[in-house]
Amino acid sequence: MFWPEIEIPNFATRAGRRLVLPLGIFHANQRNPFITNKRTNPVYFGYPQEDREDAKLELPNGMKLESTPISNQSDQKAAYYEFLVSSEGKMLHIRRTMRFSGYLFEQKQYPALQVFYDRVFAGDSQQVTIVRRTENSSK
Repeated sequence: MFWPEIEIPNFATRAGRRLVLPLGIFHANQRNPFITNKRTNPVYFGYPQEDREDAKLELPNGMKLESTPISNQSDQKAAYYEFLVSSEGKMLHIRRTMRFSGYLFEQKQYPALQVFYDRVFAGDSQQVTIVRRTENSSK
């Protein structure tokens, strides 16, 4: 499998002595399509679908993660979401799966679909902070 390497200058945002790095790399500009309180028509996706993403980010030299982000999962049978983040040394590994085994959701299922998408956007909007390594750091 081919894994392209890209560099994105200024991807992180400076916050004092820290850099804030968004984790929803491919979903940073997406919005929740189900924000209205009431739905009058069924939601139709056209076909069952699954999206999988697997990305590794290399932290800049001299930097380390300040804290490990939280992994998220939401399994509502017809809709599944998983956001896993792990780190090892300078590498941050991000895996995301979003699956719809159903494709037609009736109006009465709309509140559950809203809750599902709220969880998706909570996971996709996570950030981590990175800081400079100190002389005493073990990694």
